[in-house]
Amino acid sequence: MCALFLLWLHHNLGPLHQMDVKNTFLYSDLKEEVYIKLPYGMHTPSLNIVCKLKHSLYRLKQVPRVWFEKFCSILLGFSFTQNGLKLKSYQYDPSLFLLRTPKGIVALLVYVGDIVQKYIQDLIQLAGLTNSTIVDIPFKVNVKYRREEGEILDDPTLYRKLVGSLIYVTITRSNISFVVHIVSKFMQSP
Repeated sequence: MCALFLLWLHHNLGPLHQMDVKNTFLYSDLKEEVYIKLPYGMHTPSLNIVCKLKHSLYRLKQVPRVWFEKFCSILLGFSFTQNGLKLKSYQYDPSLFLLRTPKGIVALLVYVGDIVQKYIQDLIQLAGLTNSTIVDIPFKVNVKYRREEGEILDDPTLYRKLVGSLIYVTITRSNISFVVHIVSKFMQSP
């Protein structure tokens, strides 16, 4: 959906721009008190001394979410609307912000690693694979997969929803593009 939306934007609104914010997560404020051990090599009179963080720090699990919440509040303060697009049964995209101005529409798509990771976790739950373990299985080369092999699903709805969602994930995770391409060939009769 995101790729089609970007194509529509470019066709109807003209040129698109993108930017990358360096050290993004360092700009967010923590909601709770977080203490860390002193860095290795730092000498102190006592071994039981810890530091209280004043600002966020990379590798804290809550930092991407806290940053995104702060970013949302800033954009909403500038009169952007979040979740400005809904198509039939699709849920809103929390990373889409729209602002209508006298000169036109400003559409802003924001992607943070945490957002995509949560989306993937939701897909794992939807597929019923939450208790599964990760296995690295390379895709076999030069194998011809045929529609006639295997059993056709009684209700292909879940399969189609999962494959469509994986196509969406390929926007930020191009390493799965080939496998998603292969499984998408079986959308008509999975």
